[in-house]
Amino acid sequence: MAKLLGDVLVPMAFKLPDCGGTLRTLAAKGLRCEALMAGTRGKWDHAFDASFTVGWEAKVGAPRTAEVEVKGKKQLMFLGVPT
Repeated sequence: MAKLLGDVLVPMAFKLPDCGGTLRTLAAKGLRCEALMAGTRGKWDHAFDASFTVGWEAKVGAPRTAEVEVKGKKQLMFLGVPT
């Protein structure tokens, strides 16, 4: 079960809209599972409970900077503000 969970969750990655970034999953850890079968009046009910932790990482795209010249010196502008 732990290997299957790791194989399914770890390769997930998504592109974030409007910022050029990505969101991806890291290793799945701490898998705990319980299974229960209960029979009443000839009918079987199944219950399965699982808990785990999945690390994740988000990265935004390249910063929106522009190089400008102010009073003869080169500066970077970030969203219209000199840095």
